[in-house]
Amino acid sequence: IDNDKLELNKEVINGQDVINDSELAYSQLAEQKGLVLEKDMPNNKLECIGDRIRIQQVLDNLVSNAIKYTKYGKVTLRLSEDDDYVKFEVIDTGEGIPEEDIPKLGQKFYRVKNFISSEGKLGERQIIRPGGTGIGLYVVFQLVRAMKGKIEVNSKVGKGTNFSVYIPKHKQKDI
Repeated sequence: IDNDKLELNKEVINGQDVINDSELAYSQLAEQKGLVLEKDMPNNKLECIGDRIRIQQVLDNLVSNAIKYTKYGKVTLRLSEDDDYVKFEVIDTGEGIPEEDIPKLGQKFYRVKNFISSEGKLGERQIIRPGGTGIGLYVVFQLVRAMKGKIEVNSKVGKGTNFSVYIPKHKQKDI
């Protein structure tokens, strides 16, 4: 990714398939945490152009993070159209991201929190474990850009986060 040598397999992708695969992969994890994992998709097929495996990697990373940082409520996987793009959204009711941290998301090794408090305690001490490596969102942002897409983040601390990934729509001339 850093050297612009990532090879992408450009193909027509059914957006509903990507959403369905993420739901299948993460529904059990969400259920174990007591979260609802829901889908919001149109009935008509929405197709985009990109690398199918990489789009799945992007969405799966965002869903995994949403579940990880949501204690109560739900994670919604939404698919829609936006001008020349198919829009994939991962919306959670989690802890949210401070406004000042949003512009830094996607930078290599940047983490909003270096450590995450666990639910458990050891005697009187709160168990704290390292957060992520700060590489997951970096990869997400780079993959989206490599597929000529864009990514937006909206968040409110204590209310949740919405990651919107825009991938170019499939047009007949793209084949």
